[in-house]
Amino acid sequence: YGLSEVQNTLSELGSELEGSPFVVRVSDGRVEASTSHAYGVGLTHTTAGVQAFFTIQARDEAGNNRTTGGDSITVTIRHEESSTLVPSDTHTKIEYLINGSYRVHYNATVAGNTTVDVHIGAKSIHGSPFRPYVSPSVAHAANCHAQGVGLSLASTSGSTTHDVHSAISNVTVYARDRFGNLLDRGGDQFVVKLIGPTSLYVRLQDLGRGLYYSEYIPSFISGAYDLSVDLLHTYMNGGGGLLGEFYHDHSYSKLALERVDATVDTAILPLYKSVRYSGYVVPVGTGPYHFEVRTNKIIRPRLRVNGIQIVDIREGYETGSRNGTIPLIGGIPYKIILELSMLEMEIGSVQLLWSGAGLPGID
Repeated sequence: YGLSEVQNTLSELGSELEGSPFVVRVSDGRVEASTSHAYGVGLTHTTAGVQAFFTIQARDEAGNNRTTGGDSITVTIRHEESSTLVPSDTHTKIEYLINGSYRVHYNATVAGNTTVDVHIGAKSIHGSPFRPYVSPSVAHAANCHAQGVGLSLASTSGSTTHDVHSAISNVTVYARDRFGNLLDRGGDQFVVKLIGPTSLYVRLQDLGRGLYYSEYIPSFISGAYDLSVDLLHTYMNGGGGLLGEFYHDHSYSKLALERVDATVDTAILPLYKSVRYSGYVVPVGTGPYHFEVRTNKIIRPRLRVNGIQIVDIREGYETGSRNGTIPLIGGIPYKIILELSMLEMEIGSVQLLWSGAGLPGID
């Protein structure tokens, strides 16, 4: 007979026990490492000093997700080149989520190939060990170092010894992140500044894999020079623009607001008595560069570029613009400071514009 006829017969005979059907709960079994697994970006790649994350899914022998936490899970992270362990008590954390899943986050600071071992009890889970690559962080000027004869000795371009022209001085920079890892890529910008009887600026060539190289010959003027090597991105305020500091007084002492403006083209509320914009400009090419400050009549502007005063209006004046021109070398960062004093309790407006070699016109 079909199932329906069997069920009808059992019902007529009254063969089912009282309380039937009973509810039977089938729980998950004991945790099993071989059926448990892990997934997440932190198992393939991370960056030094940045929190990396991945998830562990604990399962029983039949492949069912565990329904409770408390499993004996250990995560060991080892840097393959140095055999350095990431301390589990300070850098690695495991937290239970739900349904047998655990979230793991760790912070690796040594760049290079890394091994992540995940164990439940004494056994490795499925796919373990994992081998993420830890990329170096961004270049950190304090940890970068330079070498080369050009750091201590150079000869002027006009000097000769036994009819042999003077040797070319050279500088090599090794770029490292804040953890001391040598960068495995290029893309940073370093500049050599030679300041003395005359000035010389040299842009270092990017050789890749954290190496930068340059050669230079000083001018005909001999003497004592100060040589500095600067990392350009330290000037960039995290992505471009000028740092704006808004003050409640005219002496620039009672700071009320701080922000980075990608362009200086804004209104200034009468809440503020003075504003200072500061940062760096990096010319595209070499040549004269024109700077212009446009304000309404209630603002008194002062503008300095590379320490040179270009605009300095100390007396009241009508609405308009003030400008000046200065020669700049392409690719070199120059300090710029724009100070604005509010003369009346009204809304002010200011624009800062610049043009020159490689840039479009002033408008």
